Amino acid sequence: MSLEQWQAALGPKLLGSWNLHELLPQDIDFFVMLSSQAGIVGAYGQSNYTAGNTYQDELAAHRVRHNLKAVSLDLGVVGSVGYVATNPHVQAMMRQRALSAEITEEDLLALIGYYCNPRHPPEDLSKAQAITAIPLPADLKATGIVERADLARPLFSHLHTIMPASGAVSQSEAATTTISISSLLQSSKSTDESSDIITDAIRHQLASLIVVDVDHINANKPIHTYGVDSLVAVEMRNWFAKVVGADVAVFEILGNVSMSGLAKVCTERSRFVSVKESLQDTEVVK
Repeated sequence: MSLEQWQAALGPKLLGSWNLHELLPQDIDFFVMLSSQAGIVGAYGQSNYTAGNTYQDELAAHRVRHNLKAVSLDLGVVGSVGYVATNPHVQAMMRQRALSAEITEEDLLALIGYYCNPRHPPEDLSKAQAITAIPLPADLKATGIVERADLARPLFSHLHTIMPASGAVSQSEAATTTISISSLLQSSKSTDESSDIITDAIRHQLASLIVVDVDHINANKPIHTYGVDSLVAVEMRNWFAKVVGADVAVFEILGNVSMSGLAKVCTERSRFVSVKESLQDTEVVK
């Protein structure tokens, strides 16, 4: 992103929060900042926004260290109001990726009401930041969603020890995506058809990973042109192995080969594609 784009999203949270900190009376009953889980788990293509949220988290801690009221609420998706709620395609993509556990408007208002209560006891440093629910790795696995690579960081290690909150999930439901793509590849009649299937699957998976509409993904461009970093590439590598049945290295995913070109490589390697060998033999005979 450009410097102007960086500052456009960072400025309101950084400068706005600091101005309130400087100008409001020090003895106010509450100081609540609406931050986001993006500052904790990240948000693809939104490093400016995540930086602003992290700043608010640290400003709350700074105020508490100086015996001033403050809390930074790291919110996930609010299911009934706001940008995501009014854009169904964004909501669907975020639910598919389980980027954030949804909270209700009622829960949000109750949370704000709790921290706006003037009788609330003074906050210590550990309570200067409140994080709403984060999806558990076990839940992601149970629903067939490829786990985000950043959840493997030591920061989130304790999440892997918690049992899934949603209980048992149908195994057939969890494997739907893998089965559908593998079935399409197994029944394809040519390598070109297999490549087209994989190309379309790559576009949809990339759109899901970076949370954009699939129509914005051009198969003639390399994956890295969409801001994919090594963490996303690792996720895609796991997805290639599981869903496409092909071993693809991270450097290949981040290389200058277009998605359609990468799909042809996957066609040759995929354990689901059986037609490639017979076609190659036919070409040799010709």
